[in-house]
Amino acid sequence: MLNDVVKLQNMSDIWQDLLPAKTYVSYGTLDENFPELSAIEQNSFGLVSHQRRREIQAGRMHGKNALLNMNIYGVDIPKNFNGSPKWPLGTVGSITHTQHLAKSYVAATVASSEYIQALGIDVQWLDLMRPDLWSYFLTNDEINCLLQQQLTKRNILANSIWCLKESAIKAVGYGDMLSWQVTYQSFNVGINEFILSNKKARSKCDLTGKSVNYQGLTLAAVYSVNKH
Repeated sequence: MLNDVVKLQNMSDIWQDLLPAKTYVSYGTLDENFPELSAIEQNSFGLVSHQRRREIQAGRMHGKNALLNMNIYGVDIPKNFNGSPKWPLGTVGSITHTQHLAKSYVAATVASSEYIQALGIDVQWLDLMRPDLWSYFLTNDEINCLLQQQLTKRNILANSIWCLKESAIKAVGYGDMLSWQVTYQSFNVGINEFILSNKKARSKCDLTGKSVNYQGLTLAAVYSVNKH
C-alpha cells in the first residue's frame, strides 16, 4: 500500500534511505549566503535574473560540498550544453531546488561513475500538483493507478511520480514526462519504491526510483548502479 507521510529522524537519514551506497548529499535552503560563481560557471549561464542566480549559486555550493566527501576540491560546475550540471570527470550528480511562498529547499548529490551509472534527484512541495495538471505528465496507466488510491493519497502519488520523472530526465539526459513510465513496486522502511522505464528509448532503460514525503516535501531519487 502506498505510504502517505512518514516520520524519519532527520533529512540525512531520508537521503541515505533514498540513495544507494557511496552517494553523497548536501542540502539546505535558499535563505543562505552563497559564494559567487566562478568565471567559467558564470560564462556558461550568461545573464540570468537575481532569483535564478541565487538558485544556481546554491546548487553549485551544495554540489561542491558533496564533492568534498569524495576528496574533490576546487572544481567548477558549469552548465552543460543540455542545461545539466557538468560534473568533474569520473563523477555523476544531480541538483534540485524548489521554492513556494516563504518555503525553499535545495540539494545536490554526487557519486563516482565507477559505482553509479545514472543519478537524479528532485524535490517538490506537496500542495502544488493539482488534478488538472495530471494529463501533462501522467500516462493513462499512471492516472488509472492514481484513481485506485484513496482521495487523500492521490496528490501524494502524483507528486511522487512528477519528482521521479524529473529525476529520471536529469539522470539520463533525455526523454520527457510522458515517455517515462513509473510503476509502483513496494514500501520499505518509510520509502516508496518504483521502477522507471522509458518507452521511447532505443534500448531498455530501467531505473530504480524511490520517494518519501516529509514535512510537506516530496523527495525523490532515481539511479542505476554499475554492475561489476
